Amino acid sequence: MNQSFLLKLHAAKWFCIGIFCLGLPLFDKTDQFGTLFSVGFGLISLTIALYKFRALEKIVEKERNVTPDPNAFAKQQAQDFQKYRKFFLRIGIFAFPLLTYFIVEDLNKLESGTAKEVFVWEPVAWLYNSFGYWPAVLAIPALGVVCTIAYLWLIPLIQKRAANKNPALRSLIR
Repeated sequence: MNQSFLLKLHAAKWFCIGIFCLGLPLFDKTDQFGTLFSVGFGLISLTIALYKFRALEKIVEKERNVTPDPNAFAKQQAQDFQKYRKFFLRIGIFAFPLLTYFIVEDLNKLESGTAKEVFVWEPVAWLYNSFGYWPAVLAIPALGVVCTIAYLWLIPLIQKRAANKNPALRSLIR
């Protein structure tokens, strides 16, 4: 698929989300926060759609003036792969400490007696019932470290295999 089609699809998606969010308070009873949130998110979505449509005009001009590169698809794949690699690494760096915080908060309530029961992830509950407080608390950070190390170790291996199959990717691999 060419870039202008994908940009049209993204712009249409954001436009539909914006219209839906703006119309939501009309069809459903919401409180003041729900109405403000829906209208705010709808306006943000429509603004994103507007920027996507403006970017589409620039891309259409570029497509008219540029001859296609035979290795453009492979280069785009490599760039997308790098982008998603960084994206998921950032998610992991922020998600695991956040999950740990929520689990520690809930288990501290349970340990101190301020709550008789708490809702945590089932494997964490099993660890708490079987082994106690510290293994349950340290399970999520340990999982985060293992996942991050595996991710940083496996991704270059996948890139090297892809570069061996497609010579156009060799120049893009660090």
